[in-house]
Amino acid sequence: MATGPGRATEISQRRTSTAGQDKYALVVLDVDGTMVDRDLVISERLKRAAVRVREAGGVITIATGRMLRSARRFALTIGANGPATCYQGAVTFLPENGRIVRHRRLGPDEARAALAAVDGTGAQVNVYIDDEIWVTTVDEWAAGYAQRMETELHVVESLQPLAERRPTLVLAVAEPATVAGLTDEVRSRLGDRVMVTRSLPHFCEIADSESGKDRAVAAIAATMGIDRKRVAAFGDGEGDTSMLAWAGLGVAVEDGHPDALAAGDIVAPRPADDGVAKMLEDLLAAGLIGR
Repeated sequence: MATGPGRATEISQRRTSTAGQDKYALVVLDVDGTMVDRDLVISERLKRAAVRVREAGGVITIATGRMLRSARRFALTIGANGPATCYQGAVTFLPENGRIVRHRRLGPDEARAALAAVDGTGAQVNVYIDDEIWVTTVDEWAAGYAQRMETELHVVESLQPLAERRPTLVLAVAEPATVAGLTDEVRSRLGDRVMVTRSLPHFCEIADSESGKDRAVAAIAATMGIDRKRVAAFGDGEGDTSMLAWAGLGVAVEDGHPDALAAGDIVAPRPADDGVAKMLEDLLAAGLIGR
């Protein structure tokens, strides 16, 4: 359950009450709804706070459901100085050169089952392989999405043959009410063979069972020799829930998904109010970020 009072300015009071509080060495930020609002602009205040995190000796990075090419742009803009994760934790990469260091692909059988589960639902279905997108139809949303991602859509008659290529992600897009039922149906049919989550209300994302932001961030922390209690994670979506629960400090963002709010230790203001920047400033002021 969320125990924070709902204001970033009170974080120092909560965390300095215990003598010898460990500093947070790794700061992990979700992108959409956490770092940025619908304008997709990272504020100058947040950029300055990220610089201060690095100057204090901390590592700052991102964890997002976005595809790699888009995630990398955000990682570079925020000045990530550690590995970043995208595709809901299925892919971990180095921001400086885009090199993939961890990749959890769907197995052929799981990919076939996932595609069968979303077939005939009326959803726009995207299949992601090697940071490219395959579809059978191109609706207005898909065309706009490809433009925003600065990529092309590969149109094929059937997505099922792509299962043999072990996709990174299968995404079904529809109205939120439709996606809610579809997500429940996919989870019921596929069980723990895959990971199913929703980074946005109109998204149903299906990835390998070893994906998930919590697993990806845990792997990043392990490679850097950072204990989980020294990880501060920020997020607002259903896909952030496991990461917020896993981290030493889980910061949920105001107006986020109920599961994320329940998993967080404290609540930060929304992106329009520079909530992440405010929280980082409080942690820095309290001397709680660094190695």
